[in-house]
Amino acid sequence: MCKSISLFFLICCFIIPTASAGHHTWTTQEKLDSGNSLVLHWAGVYEGFDTVYKISLGEHQIHLGKLDASGQPVINREHNLIALPYCAHDGCNSQVHVVDLKRMTVLAPIELDYRGQFYLQCKWDGPVLEIQVELEPWDHTKKSLDIHRFVITSKGIAPLK
Repeated sequence: MCKSISLFFLICCFIIPTASAGHHTWTTQEKLDSGNSLVLHWAGVYEGFDTVYKISLGEHQIHLGKLDASGQPVINREHNLIALPYCAHDGCNSQVHVVDLKRMTVLAPIELDYRGQFYLQCKWDGPVLEIQVELEPWDHTKKSLDIHRFVITSKGIAPLK
């Protein structure tokens, strides 16, 4: 009887709160070339990838959820920029947000003209964001790979031809 009560107590105190706590959140720190510490606030996403929902730099914060922007960060330490593509197991969002850390603002999103299931990979080349898009055709025949390049300046985002 005592063992049953002890086991019940352990289940109630440890297992149930963990299972019902909802999504898990945590923070990580990144150093920028300027020497500043960037704090990324993460959340685990059901059937998705871990996602940054808030960014802190010193005393300044950007709560991305209020701006309908979140994603898996690709940091440009040299130019103080972060690309935020948002992907899950079944594909990616067609918008890619970019955060300007010098101004602590989210720029107008990059709108990619894709429908259906596709996957993104972003990388920086100086102030240029390269986005690779892999299309997954509905009939699973042949995948295609498109590459888009955008230059990010203080005036905004412009596609490179």
